[in-house]
This record gives sequence, C-alpha cells and structure tokens, in this order.
Amino acid sequence: MNEAPEIDPPLPVFPLTGAQVQGRPTLSVTNSNRSGPAGSLFYKFDLATNSAFSPIAISGSVAEGVGRTSFTPPSDLTVNQTYFWRVTVTDPSNS
Repeated sequence: MNEAPEIDPPLPVFPLTGAQVQGRPTLSVTNSNRSGPAGSLFYKFDLATNSAFSPIAISGSVAEGVGRTSFTPPSDLTVNQTYFWRVTVTDPSNS
C-alpha cells in the first residue's frame, strides 16, 4: 500500500497581514515542506474582499517555484479595497 504524501501549508512572505499594496501586487509564499512520494506541486492563490472567501474575486494556479512560489493578479486590485488572500497546495499526481 502506498502512503499518501504529507504536504505542509505554505507560509506567506508578501504581502503580510495589514500591508497596503497597490496595482497588481505579487503574492509570495515559501514552498511547502513535504514528505512521502509527492509529485509536482501546484499552488492556488485566491483573493477575496471578505475573510469567508465568498465570492472569490481573483484566483490563479501556478506551478511550484524554486524556494518560493508567487502569483501576480491579471488585473489591478480595486483602490482602497481590503483584500484577503490564501493559498492551497495540490499534488495532482497523488489526488
């Protein structure tokens, strides 16, 4: 029986809680630690105007980078609007 890989949550690098940003900020996290037979990881970045993430305003998935993984929204964020962001990691080869 194969053991499922363990993948820790990524840690936010930028922007941190309470940061004021403009335009299209590049969101960055340190890569997840993993153990077991993990394949290529993908990071899904979600941005919303509320902490319930309903609805999600912007979402995008990117392949894992070297040491850090980043996502830049495809359009500017609304000026003077508070955004919340989160990242989830998936391993499609072990889903």
